[in-house]
Amino acid sequence: MAYDIRPLSIAEVLDRGFRVLRDHFRLLVGIAAWAWIPYGVLLALSESNKTFAGLAMLLFLIVSPIMYAALIVAVGEVYLDQPATIAGSYASTRALAGARLEIAEFPSPDRVAFLEDVLVMAERHIANS
Repeated sequence: MAYDIRPLSIAEVLDRGFRVLRDHFRLLVGIAAWAWIPYGVLLALSESNKTFAGLAMLLFLIVSPIMYAALIVAVGEVYLDQPATIAGSYASTRALAGARLEIAEFPSPDRVAFLEDVLVMAERHIANS
């Protein structure tokens, strides 16, 4: 189903968004499930072992931007009446994943400070749990 590209009112934007979600529910939920199910499993395991809480946070920080990019690619393909698949949407985000790995390999002082802050927040969260 092709969606016409034209200026939309706010009500039409909301209507179109829900129509895209309804028409392609399996695709969009499948893309989101790829990231949220492992995160949920690690979060459930963190109740008994606090190490899993840190792993869950790390997984969320790495995987969620890739998942959101895959959702954007899928909605764009659907909107332009192109074939969209879960695997194809994630394949389109390989450049993003590579860029995130390059950033992790060459930390700048700002990135190191940010990661230290994240680890401190995770330790505080674990200590308070």
